[in-house]
Amino acid sequence: MGKFTSFFQRGPTSLEYDPWKHYLVCMYSTSLGILMYLISVQFFYRFCLICRPAWMRFFAKKYLLIWYFGILFVGINWMFLVRILADRTPEMEEAMRETLDIEFHVNISDVELIGIQFFTKNEESIVWNRNTLLLILNVAILMSIFCCTTLYCAVKTYRHSKSKLETSGYQDKFNSQIFIALVTQAFIPLIFMFLPITLLIIIPLFDLSPKFLVQVSAISISSYPILDPLAVLIIVSSYRNCLLEKTSSTNQKNESDDAADAVAKTGLVNRIYVNVGKKVGLVEWTKLEPRNIDKLISYHNIIYKIVDAVELQVQYVPKVLAKKEVICEPGHNQWELLGGWLNYLSQVQYQGPQSNILVRYSKACGKISIKETHIQKRTRSHLIKKMRMYTGDESEELNYKVDQLRTLISGIDEHRNKLKSAKTVDELRRRGEVYGRLIRGFNDCANDVQGMIDEVAMVVSIHQNELLKV
Repeated sequence: MGKFTSFFQRGPTSLEYDPWKHYLVCMYSTSLGILMYLISVQFFYRFCLICRPAWMRFFAKKYLLIWYFGILFVGINWMFLVRILADRTPEMEEAMRETLDIEFHVNISDVELIGIQFFTKNEESIVWNRNTLLLILNVAILMSIFCCTTLYCAVKTYRHSKSKLETSGYQDKFNSQIFIALVTQAFIPLIFMFLPITLLIIIPLFDLSPKFLVQVSAISISSYPILDPLAVLIIVSSYRNCLLEKTSSTNQKNESDDAADAVAKTGLVNRIYVNVGKKVGLVEWTKLEPRNIDKLISYHNIIYKIVDAVELQVQYVPKVLAKKEVICEPGHNQWELLGGWLNYLSQVQYQGPQSNILVRYSKACGKISIKETHIQKRTRSHLIKKMRMYTGDESEELNYKVDQLRTLISGIDEHRNKLKSAKTVDELRRRGEVYGRLIRGFNDCANDVQGMIDEVAMVVSIHQNELLKV
């Protein structure tokens, strides 16, 4: 008899029936179907985000009800399958009685179970179970939709990213890591979710026992939520380094605290080594060179001038640019005003052929106004979008970080001298703690600036592509 069975332990007596335990078994199976639906929706979201940005409107608030309805539909459908079509039968109990008694030492009446029974054998023929066939057909349709959606979206996202993104140096390495992480995240649900469930359903059809696979699949399904984010954290070096930096920062803080505790137990010379020498070593650990900061600031200034020059080509009115805008207010476009004035003259001052000429000129001015506005919008929203953002928020952040570094360096120099001039243990410890906080603040700020410097190799390529579009 081919079969696939899932069971849940009931109470110690067979005379009591707890309905909630049966529904708990059904809900466990239903949660697998909902999880696979959510995985496919997740990959469809990535596909829309990268390949079809216009489709992102389907994830707005007014469309969220559709996705919630999908969860409800899959949940009700799956609950119907396991509650009605996979309900226990006398034949199923007879087949499981001996197995449960020998391997688990429990009575069949003390166990709540659901399962699928492919067929029953008698002396004359094999009788196929219609409920099971209907269940298998339904599950096959749902899993095919989920699996195909996941695969299609993953492949299209990978190809689109690889074809559209230009690669060079650091960017090439970063993109390759993103691609590998994307492929890994696509295969994780296939290997740990779809494949085990498919095998659990198919293997009993050949009259084989999936006992070992049941245990493995339970572990693999439970492991999926952990493995999915770990793929990105481990494969992408930026995330991996950030994780290691956080761990390293925690270790450094612990070391600093230990050093501060050791101050009271050491001599004067050793105290200076603990609070000064070790901390200075931490400053050197950042490896931030001032000349690289100057180069980064120079690059920001160059991009700022390029952006101004490009916007000056599409908006020649200084008053508009002075407001940090590139589009005139409604009714203030020069071509629009000229077209309106010509139209007024054609209706009030002139008649006949002269009026018709002015009307044509007015329409031409209107078309130029529309075209100019379109170019102005496209320039800032598409052609130099990333360059404009780079000269805005990122420049302000860079200037703020550089000012912080200068302030912290001055504070470090000042407190280093104060630390060396400390005369008592309490004074040395108090000044050492302040000095340590300044060092940690300097390291955090320097790491942020160093990250901006490391990104330049990738940013330059992006800005070059935008200039080519202009």
